[in-house]
Amino acid sequence: MAPTPSTKTVLRPDERAIVLINVFTVPPGGQDAFAETQIGEYRRLGFSATGSLSVNLHRGLGPDARLANVAQFRDLESYAAWRASDAFREHGEIIRPLFVRAEPGIYRVRHALARPASSADAAPIEPGRFARIHLAHAEAGDRARLLEAQADAARRLLGRGDGPISVTLLEGIERPAPAGPPGPGGVRDVNHTLAAYFLCESRAAAEALGSDPAFRAAFSEGAGARAVLSEPFEVVFVQSQAAS
Repeated sequence: MAPTPSTKTVLRPDERAIVLINVFTVPPGGQDAFAETQIGEYRRLGFSATGSLSVNLHRGLGPDARLANVAQFRDLESYAAWRASDAFREHGEIIRPLFVRAEPGIYRVRHALARPASSADAAPIEPGRFARIHLAHAEAGDRARLLEAQADAARRLLGRGDGPISVTLLEGIERPAPAGPPGPGGVRDVNHTLAAYFLCESRAAAEALGSDPAFRAAFSEGAGARAVLSEPFEVVFVQSQAAS
């Protein structure tokens, strides 16, 4: 039986599932062309990649021409098989002319937190919502401490009515191949070690996080991790397997 599609998905802790965060930089004025083509590819491919659970395309709202795919796979082996497949190579040939650089990193969810009033452990990602994606490097010995400190800060942010509605904290995992210089077509596998996904109801909330003192203290200034990307995005497309 074919998977039932849904336009909502969530990010939850799972010891086998992995989350791919692939940040694409496109030429100025190229966001629409990339988004339209990528969404067409998502629909064409569906769940043909074994172990694919969801894809979520985000359009950057910052000054840089970026988009981000936040995708979930059942396990690392499924993701590696997809990367090695003919379908992946064909997909790459279609979208590669539309971006300057792609930087895929892989993670596992360590904390999924929602507003105290919510009965869920994570709010659903769906089109029309906004997110702030924060990627950082941290030394291996510091990651557990930093994740706990970030979880504490996230709970404080979630307790405010004008803050995010859910926060997902992720830790980078070993890749099938080492990070290195850009490969063909500007694709560069990256090993960011920490990621945070802040889901918000409004663009203003996603943008305001960047200057929020509680956010800066735990995720940027003096946090012990070097931020490499922290930008607001709009969720423009979600394709997910519906929960059974």
